[in-house]
Amino acid sequence: MEELKQTISGGREELANLLYRQTATEQETEQIRKEEEAIRQEVSELSAAGHLLKEQAETLSEDKEKLLSENADLEKEQKKL
Repeated sequence: MEELKQTISGGREELANLLYRQTATEQETEQIRKEEEAIRQEVSELSAAGHLLKEQAETLSEDKEKLLSENADLEKEQKKL
């Protein structure tokens, strides 16, 4: 009978340890999910910023080409004078 009580007591202790580890693991998993979501948000924001910078670079390149063309036209006009 004493052996049975010890076995039950040991089983309860093991079960308590398993429940504790399960809870800790669930909390860790939730923390990882939160960090993952924060990273996804940051990647999304960086991607949007990257697209905006690309558009701005394209606009600047177009403006540069226009200015170079206008400058060439002005130089031709100056030579005529």
